[in-house]
Amino acid sequence: MCEILWPILPDEVWSKIRDFNEDTWTGEVSKSWSENGKSGEAIGAVRIIQVGSARIRQDLRGYSNEERFYTCGYFGSRHFPFMTIKQRYA
Repeated sequence: MCEILWPILPDEVWSKIRDFNEDTWTGEVSKSWSENGKSGEAIGAVRIIQVGSARIRQDLRGYSNEERFYTCGYFGSRHFPFMTIKQRYA
């Protein structure tokens, strides 16, 4: 497991990551965009993220602006390894 300590307030983190269609904040994703034109808050939005030469399709399955979370799924196989991340706020 990887642990990330965010040295900023949760509202500041959420303001950077809340748009599902914009995933370049991770530093690993070079480009991300909406495949089906839905907003980054709309359940059913499909995004494409590019990591190196790999393109990954994900769909937005749950979203709450009030609770500051979203969940997503993947189409096809995953093209890069994932790890469990625990996040804390300073």
